[in-house]
Amino acid sequence: MADKFIISMWNYKTVYESRIEEVDWWADCGINAPQSPTVNWDDSKGLGILTDFLDRARERGIKIIVNVLGLRDSDLKKIGEKEYTERFIKAYSVLNHPALFGFFVGDEPDDVTLPYSLSCVKIQKRIAPELSPYLNFHAQFHNDGEKYFGKKSFDEWMKDFAGETGVELFSYGNYEQAAGRITSDSCMEASFSNLRPLVEASEAAGMDCVNTQLSSAHVSYRIQSEYDFTWQITVPAACGSRGVSWFRFYDRLNIINYHGSPIDEFGNKTEYYYRMLRANRRFSAHFGEIIVNLKRTATYFNEKSFGGYDLFNEKSHDVIKSVFTGGVNVIVSFFADDQSREYLCLVNADFIIPAQVRIGYDSLSYSLYEILQNGRVENEYNDSYGDGLWLYPGQMALLRIDGKQ
Repeated sequence: MADKFIISMWNYKTVYESRIEEVDWWADCGINAPQSPTVNWDDSKGLGILTDFLDRARERGIKIIVNVLGLRDSDLKKIGEKEYTERFIKAYSVLNHPALFGFFVGDEPDDVTLPYSLSCVKIQKRIAPELSPYLNFHAQFHNDGEKYFGKKSFDEWMKDFAGETGVELFSYGNYEQAAGRITSDSCMEASFSNLRPLVEASEAAGMDCVNTQLSSAHVSYRIQSEYDFTWQITVPAACGSRGVSWFRFYDRLNIINYHGSPIDEFGNKTEYYYRMLRANRRFSAHFGEIIVNLKRTATYFNEKSFGGYDLFNEKSHDVIKSVFTGGVNVIVSFFADDQSREYLCLVNADFIIPAQVRIGYDSLSYSLYEILQNGRVENEYNDSYGDGLWLYPGQMALLRIDGKQ
């Protein structure tokens, strides 16, 4: 399992279009597990360049998901397991490195390709068990029934996927929360209807779920505000996800409908780079280490429910009896640590309106401590003046629930 909340990004450049300084761009932006530029499996010069990227990543304290063409699930489908294994061993012998996160396997496999995706993961884990192969499913994957899972339920299939391959994580794409000028209730429902079953299945299978989130405007998807970037990290985290991967980091000159990415098509950092940077680094600074060491126990909305989550009420929890926000929709989640201490996690689920949150609880028997800087700072929650907590759109608050002696 990840030792910190994963923040990744999609990269469609080649190693020959990329510069070593771009590793610094990724690290400075708060991305701790980026995808590498692409390289062919048999390109010795390109693999050497990618090794230089890994060296710089190690210096910056991040790891890289290497994107090696010829080692994807679609390649195994063409060449068979024997040749695929030989290719992987050759590439791994060059790229084996302390900063190597894993190899990219495939993106949104259909029912024909999926068995080859699983074979890729098995081969990679057998040869390099310390790595995390990276496979991305499509958002509706969990709804495809017999087409993918035969007679098994989705949860059963996910447990078998983890058990048979040894894989620790998967990702899936989910962009509906970024659709339109203002996200509609129908898009919210679509987003959470994907997030909930995928995260819950990952938890049951003992895997980490990474949400592929939107950072490039295209078709009906909007340019992302700083609130949008923040929301797309904190909301999945509050619902149990263990990481996000931004789609995508670079605009491309000849793919002109995609725009508003962190790096424009001319190789310049944009204002969106700095919006993403602040969202990534704020989250990591306060929650990126602690959140992955907590186990989610329940998730609710307080005003309007989406995706099958229940509404929070006075019977939902033994200690926390109300979360009043004056009509602003807030996610209310509970977590526990390995000492069985409980945590209340709140996220403003609105994209525009700040929320003033007042927590109703038994203050005679319990104290709440707001956790900052991954537990290095604790502030006792005190609502004696009725101010509660102010949360801007997408902002998260994490509070530990302590019984008084």
